[in-house]
Amino acid sequence: MQIIILSIIVFIFLVFIIYKLINELKQKKFGLLTFFCIFILACILSYYEYKSDDLPKIFQTNYEKTHKIKIYKLASQKLNNKNISSKTKFVYKFTYILNKNNKEYICTAPNVQINKVSDKFIVKNLENIIEKCTLI
Repeated sequence: MQIIILSIIVFIFLVFIIYKLINELKQKKFGLLTFFCIFILACILSYYEYKSDDLPKIFQTNYEKTHKIKIYKLASQKLNNKNISSKTKFVYKFTYILNKNNKEYICTAPNVQINKVSDKFIVKNLENIIEKCTLI
């Protein structure tokens, strides 16, 4: 939400600068400048969306703390974007490789729910997580 407000403020500032310069610029240069401003804004928003998905890392650190087992590789798939879009409830499918008793396992946790409370993310029922593990 904060990045959207910041982006809107930057966009308004750019529009103000364009408005001041419109008397000095020709129509062709004005269109090019407008396109450039929109392109920069789209790049900033895309980068923010790319960096904002830290929930797999949160799952990994919480899993390692709870189960005292290190996850070596982790892949995730967000499931709740197919049916509902929520800002406080996220459902993921995690596939990960870990080492138990000196043997490597590949495990799948199909429905891991992560809740957002204010600015903190909480993995629901991490102690009783349903996971299917197979020996590699």
